[in-house]
Amino acid sequence: MLATKKCRNCDLPSLPNRARCEKHLTYFRKYAFSWRHKNKEHANESRRRWHDSNPDHLWAYSIRVKYGVTPEMYNAMLEAQGGKCAIEGCTAEIPGKIGSKESSRRWHIDHDHKTGKVRGLLCTTCNLGVGYFKDDVALLQSAIRYLEKAKQD
Repeated sequence: MLATKKCRNCDLPSLPNRARCEKHLTYFRKYAFSWRHKNKEHANESRRRWHDSNPDHLWAYSIRVKYGVTPEMYNAMLEAQGGKCAIEGCTAEIPGKIGSKESSRRWHIDHDHKTGKVRGLLCTTCNLGVGYFKDDVALLQSAIRYLEKAKQD
């Protein structure tokens, strides 16, 4: 039988993956909010220092929440694309993998805005281009025809 953890403040069982029961967790969340509100400068400086010293952690959390992608999945996609932008012919330089010295330069995670499905990793230029064309294949084809016509003239 699994042993349930007890709340730090009482004998009630704690919430899963928490150190306190629901009553005390709610109390401490309100207390923490109140403290941060009264000590904004200190709280902001503390948060800023933590963010500066943990950029990979914040980035990993962000992509997991936004796209359902882990750092391992990101690195696997990057490797599957040969370390290049997913759009053929793009000559963008290779940003670093997570944890490397160049990890501040990362590929953009391209996704379908209707379904949320991740399509691949794009460089900034290609990501902006696809975004400006609103993922509309017909509009992109029209732009290609326009460029081809202008090239012939």
